[in-house]
Amino acid sequence: MKLINLDYNPKPEQGKLKCLKRDKNIKATPEEIVRQKVLAWLMFTVKIDKKLIVIEENQNYSNKRRGRPDILIKNRHNTPIMVIELKQPGVGIGYDVFDQAKKYANKSGANEIWLSNGTDHQFSRRTKSKWEEIEWSSALGLKVPKPEKPASPSPKDNRGMKKLLTEMANLNNRDFLQNRKLYPVVAAIQKIITMDKAKISLPFCYDELYILADRGTSKLSVQTPGGRWTGDYRLFLAATEHRVETIGIGLQIWDENNIILCVVVIKDNRKHNALQLRLPDFSKLENKGWSIHHNGRIGGRSLPSSLVLESIREAGLNILTKDDKFPIDLGLLPNYSNVTWKNTRIFLSNLFHYCLIRSNLRDSNPYEHAKKRH
Repeated sequence: MKLINLDYNPKPEQGKLKCLKRDKNIKATPEEIVRQKVLAWLMFTVKIDKKLIVIEENQNYSNKRRGRPDILIKNRHNTPIMVIELKQPGVGIGYDVFDQAKKYANKSGANEIWLSNGTDHQFSRRTKSKWEEIEWSSALGLKVPKPEKPASPSPKDNRGMKKLLTEMANLNNRDFLQNRKLYPVVAAIQKIITMDKAKISLPFCYDELYILADRGTSKLSVQTPGGRWTGDYRLFLAATEHRVETIGIGLQIWDENNIILCVVVIKDNRKHNALQLRLPDFSKLENKGWSIHHNGRIGGRSLPSSLVLESIREAGLNILTKDDKFPIDLGLLPNYSNVTWKNTRIFLSNLFHYCLIRSNLRDSNPYEHAKKRH
């Protein structure tokens, strides 16, 4: 049985290294070093003929876009059998990386995908109707190592949760959440993001929003007004009016005053945060948990909020209140020690439904319509 052991260590000289496949000097980027490690393992351990390995082969698509798989393995009949997509060490190989590799595989006809950042590996195989993670690669003839699940402390473990949340914030172990009022609501959201898949019962329908499937936790890189943020999201398939979207929740933690609940929507050729909700501004402590509200604004502009409220009414979504400042009530999020799928699914349904409305409004260019009205 072959084991994945990327122990080859290329030695760059003056920022360059020799490519094992292309036989020429190339720039020694962190991702390129991972590629050379993978190439060495394919050529010297698996003994794949060098001629059957293709580097960054151009792929042209009908929408005039182009793509280049990091590595494409072919068989002796020149038929692609595996797409390998690589990231530099430390970069997550989550949903967005898989989605990119899947497009390459669908275009080339390859039936297997390997994602790697040099230490973490994920393998998938095409079935009749979908792609599934696999434990045996027929293309490489090896048993695929199961990825280690990150240890997630019990929500009742105060010390463990504080450590986890501080690590998320990347604040050099500064225990800024100690004695902070928002600690329980942040921990509650984190528990949803890391919830055991076996405890999530689907499909679920509430107020004409269908949560169809759980896609698990994935690291995504999402463009934001201030640049780009990479973090863990819990992804679901959700649908309204026969439209199915991939949507998920994540947390940005900058400091105790900038804790942001993010809701991402992944559409063809783009993914964006449909909502970035600052918890210090929009959460209120209730008897049994936290009431989450919003003002309806998009992109910080007050003008489109009336369009958001109008769209909520048209959708028949029962989340509007008479509060002029916070007219949208997304529901109650229990304290972290009481969080279960059963008592958070209505909150998630309201949150997802609201964010799909916002996403569709953004796509329809509400600013121009609003200008014409006024």
